[in-house]
Amino acid sequence: MLNRSTREPKHAEIKDPNVSKSDMNAYGYTWNGMIPLGRELALELFDEGCGIYRLYENDAEGLVDSRKEILEFDGLFGIEDTAWIDEYWTDEQANEYWIDKNRNGEVS
Repeated sequence: MLNRSTREPKHAEIKDPNVSKSDMNAYGYTWNGMIPLGRELALELFDEGCGIYRLYENDAEGLVDSRKEILEFDGLFGIEDTAWIDEYWTDEQANEYWIDKNRNGEVS
């Protein structure tokens, strides 16, 4: 098993400059466990094997099964923060993230 503390992830921090949490919430998707993505980054991460979700304006989501779905969907995309953290972050990065998220009242 790969030691997370020694990995050098390609995307140590994910933040799409084209879409923010505020944009996602205004769109109608409000679950704080999802990291919002635009189409370009969604395609890149999908190609790397990440689970990407279509986000809907009624606070629902659907798992993407193909690149075609990303290309044809006219909305926002997301990746679950826990999946991202487990796959790409070191233990130290993950601990800092959860401490900050808890401090900001985003963890129930």
